[in-house]
Amino acid sequence: MRITVFGGSEPRPGDAAYEAAYQLGRLIGADHHTVLTGGYIGTMEAVSRGVAEAGGHVIGVTCAEIEAWRPGGPNRWVQEEVRFETLRERLYSLIDQCDAALVLPGGIGTLAELAAMWSHREHFPPSIDPDRSRMARCSGGFLSSFRCLCPRGSSKFVVFCCGHLPGVCHVNHPWRINQSSHARR
Repeated sequence: MRITVFGGSEPRPGDAAYEAAYQLGRLIGADHHTVLTGGYIGTMEAVSRGVAEAGGHVIGVTCAEIEAWRPGGPNRWVQEEVRFETLRERLYSLIDQCDAALVLPGGIGTLAELAAMWSHREHFPPSIDPDRSRMARCSGGFLSSFRCLCPRGSSKFVVFCCGHLPGVCHVNHPWRINQSSHARR
């Protein structure tokens, strides 16, 4: 399975968010999935590292626009680079090329990725890991505030998971997570 993981670029090795993303990557890699990330730093690097060290395949989806304002190439755990000129092309590649998606804590860019994923791919749910982060408040508020703009029932396409393990369980066994006390919609 090809799993896209969205998340922030701020976390560094040793930070709790980085370590959680690393553990998520190890779980994905241990199940022999391919991960697609933005390919750079922060949670993208942490997930890539975890997947690579666990024996999975890492695809980094990069773009010239990012590297024009933040010099540097893909992180060292990217095994295959798919490069685009624009952020838009990069985003829609991450969306279109995956079978499932996980959204980790991040900033406004991560929220935009969630919204684009949700509107573009309603036939499968991105799973959000809001554990101990502002994404829990932000995503929950986002869903509540814009419920009037969303088609009836479309919130079922977003699954909130407490922690990275339920998120991976949802990707591997979507029918089980709904019965778990860890799932929230």
